[in-house]
Amino acid sequence: MAQAGTVTVSGGGNVTPAKRLIMMGGKANLIDNGINYSNWDVGGSGYADANGVRLVATGTGDYAALNTNLKPLTKYTLVYRIAESTIDGWFYMADRYTGSDTRLPSTIGVHKVTFTTQETITDNQLRLYLANNCTDNTYVLLTDLAIYEGVV
Repeated sequence: MAQAGTVTVSGGGNVTPAKRLIMMGGKANLIDNGINYSNWDVGGSGYADANGVRLVATGTGDYAALNTNLKPLTKYTLVYRIAESTIDGWFYMADRYTGSDTRLPSTIGVHKVTFTTQETITDNQLRLYLANNCTDNTYVLLTDLAIYEGVV
């Protein structure tokens, strides 16, 4: 039986657009965003470019995904900056790592989400969604996305 993962969410703080989260707390970023976020697969009306990853609410397929190589039964911290946000519904991380969807902060600023991966990771991918309760054409612009092993 797979052990369910755990999640802790916190937020706050500011970061300038030029600041990139390469190292934090002496730990290296475990994900590769690519040049101009080119490694992200973005569905629906969203896109990835030099400004970041933009998710746009359309009611279906409002996601951004990035392949990762996280280990089972390990604690990680997702760090991301929201540069712009007009969404009025839920923003969340899909259940790929923890076994259940995790609602994420969607206000402008830097956010940290600590989670523990489950015993078996069948789809090793960071997948972020806008829920169907978001008004069409509202959006969130994500930058400085990073995952660190442990708590930072």
